[in-house]
Amino acid sequence: MRGFPLTEAFLKVIEDTAKQNEAKRISKIWLAAGKGMLFKGNTSAYFEYILKGTAAKDAEIYIKYGHIAGRCRCCGLVFVYKDEMPCPECGGACDSISLEKRFIIDRMEIER
Repeated sequence: MRGFPLTEAFLKVIEDTAKQNEAKRISKIWLAAGKGMLFKGNTSAYFEYILKGTAAKDAEIYIKYGHIAGRCRCCGLVFVYKDEMPCPECGGACDSISLEKRFIIDRMEIER
């Protein structure tokens, strides 16, 4: 899977989310990505390979391009950032981060 930017951190978030929520599976994943992250080729084949053997096996993947991220100055949470909004976790102030060649997991749908 040369050239595919997913890392162990991506899989760790998925597995940790499943474990913390006692999920049988993760059925949907929404990603926010910078415009520089345009995936080429068969994106679903990449995710099928990467997620094989995880709680997110066969999950539906949705990708939105052009977003920026926010990082909370208080708790460090990284999230999809919209119009100087406060941190959704602790209400703290946030800085914006360019997602030009990055992506973040916006949300996941789990099944218990």
